[in-house]
Amino acid sequence: MKHLAIALALFLGLVTSTAAQEAKQVRDQATFLKVLADKQWTHAWGTTVLTFKSNGTFSGKTPKGKLEGTWYWKGKKWCRTGQMGSTMLKEECQKFYMIGNRIMKNVTKSAPKGNYYFLR
Repeated sequence: MKHLAIALALFLGLVTSTAAQEAKQVRDQATFLKVLADKQWTHAWGTTVLTFKSNGTFSGKTPKGKLEGTWYWKGKKWCRTGQMGSTMLKEECQKFYMIGNRIMKNVTKSAPKGNYYFLR
């Protein structure tokens, strides 16, 4: 009986850990402001750093140069226009997901599996 209780506790611990790490889509501006805005996010490769400001602007550094622009909501997607280095960026709408409270994934047309960023 003791072994069954230990196995059950381990199983429940694994299930809880997995469920806690499920990616949840950020579907509105209020949630975006609460969990993503005014924080510094670093790309998994460490080469890009982003900050989404609560005033509707964003800025960062990328291997292609300084990044800056404006953001807004369109439906359930976050949209932006801006400039990266000397390149003007057309409007692009993206989906954001949170995994826990320190990992963010954004999905774009050019990165359908997502880019991962970590809270610094």
